[in-house]
Amino acid sequence: MQLSIITINLNNAKGLRKTIESVVSQTFTDFEYIIIDGGSTDGSVDTIKQYSDKIAYWISEPDKGIYNAMNKGIVQAKGKYCLFLNSGDWLADKNILSSVFKLNLFQDIIYGNLIISKHGKDKQYLTYPQEKNISLFFFYSRTFPHQSTFIRKTLFDKRLFAEEYKIVSDVDFFINAIIYDKVSIKYINMVVSYMEDGGVGTVINELHLNERKILKEKYFKYLTTDFDHFLFLNSSPLMNEFVRLRKTTGFEKFIAKLVAFLINIYSIFRKI
Repeated sequence: MQLSIITINLNNAKGLRKTIESVVSQTFTDFEYIIIDGGSTDGSVDTIKQYSDKIAYWISEPDKGIYNAMNKGIVQAKGKYCLFLNSGDWLADKNILSSVFKLNLFQDIIYGNLIISKHGKDKQYLTYPQEKNISLFFFYSRTFPHQSTFIRKTLFDKRLFAEEYKIVSDVDFFINAIIYDKVSIKYINMVVSYMEDGGVGTVINELHLNERKILKEKYFKYLTTDFDHFLFLNSSPLMNEFVRLRKTTGFEKFIAKLVAFLINIYSIFRKI
């Protein structure tokens, strides 16, 4: 089986129906569908039961949060790849999975584009860098959209999503898999899915900022190494001396501040 599509839901019956309909209408058939409901009381379970013949596995019970629910889905998944299409997300069209899998891709993580929609209208078209341009700098301010990213199931044998985070565990997962474990990745320049504006992933609140700060502090030592590689591709006596100074204890703090400043400047210009 090529794919396990995992949908998590909590009291979003309307969004869940839209998600389910986009999945069950696919022309591609080599997949299973898994729904993890967090004990909804708004009629979501009735919606799930209406499509039960199209669903390989579903459960409705309280969970410990988004990533706990996603991990429950992973444990049940039997496909070669996992796609996390949560309630309120929907696939781009009925042929999108056929279009992706006819490419016969083999990489561990395959990521495509995403459109954020508001009230049924396209609001933001998100594209992503080619594989060669994915580094820790990318994950410092962005991540792959889980709605448009196919993750090889065996990657989860090493680690599931970290449940101590409420919002950014997918960022943590991608950093570990791509930057640390060096798994193979592939960018496909096509819109895989849509996400409704206003969901957890689109709202930048205090919790989101705090968790991002935790990740930045956790992975900063890797970031400085990445920064060295970026700046010193062309070695020279002056640059070599700069590297030597950077490695001294006192100069490390200066570099840390310099890297943070440059990334903030980059983030500002990227938004213009």
